[in-house]
Amino acid sequence: MAKTRVMSSLQVIAAQLAKLWAYRWQIWVDITKDMIADSSETAGRFLWVIVLPLVPLGVYIFLAKLRVFAGSDHIDGMVYVVVGATLWYHYTALFLGPMSAIVGKGKVAAQSRYPLAAVVATAAGQAWVEFFMRLVVCAVVMGFLQWPAPLGVVLFFAVALALSLVFLGAGIILAVFTVAFKDVGKLASIAVQYLFFLSNVLFPLPAVIPQWAVWSNPFAFSIDTARWALMFGEVPHLPLLLGFSFAGLLLTLKGLHFLGVAEPRLAGHL
Repeated sequence: MAKTRVMSSLQVIAAQLAKLWAYRWQIWVDITKDMIADSSETAGRFLWVIVLPLVPLGVYIFLAKLRVFAGSDHIDGMVYVVVGATLWYHYTALFLGPMSAIVGKGKVAAQSRYPLAAVVATAAGQAWVEFFMRLVVCAVVMGFLQWPAPLGVVLFFAVALALSLVFLGAGIILAVFTVAFKDVGKLASIAVQYLFFLSNVLFPLPAVIPQWAVWSNPFAFSIDTARWALMFGEVPHLPLLLGFSFAGLLLTLKGLHFLGVAEPRLAGHL
């Protein structure tokens, strides 16, 4: 019986991945379309697509310039904040993006028989595009203040990619529950706002708080680990990173399975 369930789950996941591959071009079209949708009738148009994701970083750079944030862990204060904020926006976009995408576009997708997995992939793709745009600002800041380790850039992308699966997988599962129970999405959005101050984005938490308690928050662990890998070219607590990465892979696969199984039933709630 257990073997039958596993095989059934794998078939659902394979079907979801096949749909993503089949709609890969439409997903890319939707990513670009969504990014320019809000500014399509403005004079700036494509300029706003680049500027708006970078504005929050500009605020943090300004505050860091005023020395509101001190350096931490042998990292310049401005570099610490800009890299931390870039990772924070990326991880939260992967976590909350699937929910917003399915709630906003799920009904139209269901009516046109467009797979919800493709709707989620569009939101995730947009998160990655904005992530790379913000990394350009990070590169400029580090170029002036503190260079990353040569190996750090490679490790940074490896760590960021692996840990992104934690938030994407959790976000897919959250999105399915939000369709049926609207309050779940509201609570998640509130929780994320408070977690911002518990995730070592702007400054490390006081040393009196045990490290295990800080890293029980996946945002804090993911931001700390990726930032340290970038700046110093080494991965601290590798077993814990591997554990988080494996959990993220399982969460993403489970999210795809959950979405595939629930998709026929979600149409009536969208």
